[in-house]
Amino acid sequence: MLHHVVLMQTRAGAQPEAREQILKQLRSLPALIPEIEDLSCGLNFADRSGGFDLVLSVRLAGKKALQTYRDHPEHVRVLETWIRPNVEQVVAGDYEY
Repeated sequence: MLHHVVLMQTRAGAQPEAREQILKQLRSLPALIPEIEDLSCGLNFADRSGGFDLVLSVRLAGKKALQTYRDHPEHVRVLETWIRPNVEQVVAGDYEY
């Protein structure tokens, strides 16, 4: 199994609705991308967030499934339409377990 974790920092000028729309769009992906075993995301409330206000956690079968997820047209659509225009900084980590 593989765990894909992403922290996102929304742009200072992003509309407040943008964060909710990003989360809504991300939550729609498991129904569209069969490689996703589990997906959760939400607003980061940690007092040590370093400005990263959105968190995404995706569980996949392995590295091949991760690549399929990354290249999937629905993931690319969410990335291009919602994340890139509204997110200033991204930190991602992937590990197998």
